[in-house]
Amino acid sequence: MKLSVCKEFKFSYGHFLPGHPTCQNQHGHNARMLVKVSGKIGDHGMIIDFAHLKEIVHQEVLCTVDHNNLNDIDEIKKPPTVENLCEFAFEKIDNRLQELNKTYQRYNPLVLEEITIYETDGAFAQVVR
Repeated sequence: MKLSVCKEFKFSYGHFLPGHPTCQNQHGHNARMLVKVSGKIGDHGMIIDFAHLKEIVHQEVLCTVDHNNLNDIDEIKKPPTVENLCEFAFEKIDNRLQELNKTYQRYNPLVLEEITIYETDGAFAQVVR
């Protein structure tokens, strides 16, 4: 049996996609990001405390992208599509969880299973391990 938890985050960002017929001008999105983590239930009865996951996502992703222009963020591949934003978020959060697994055995082992970012209510990109 595999057990996982998922937390939703909301943030806003701007971007433009040079040469794209409808997205070439600066515009913004109110995004939703779902972060899915699997692992073993620890002595504290959780895979990971949602407050701890919130802190990680904020430090690794949201503080960089929320209310910012993705075109100005060097770490995000260009053009700054929702697909490239999704890969950026997955890599940052996954790296942090891997560090946590090495140094803080309380939650070991944590696995980032999936990142889904909704650019609009009906359009999303997803990275699945």
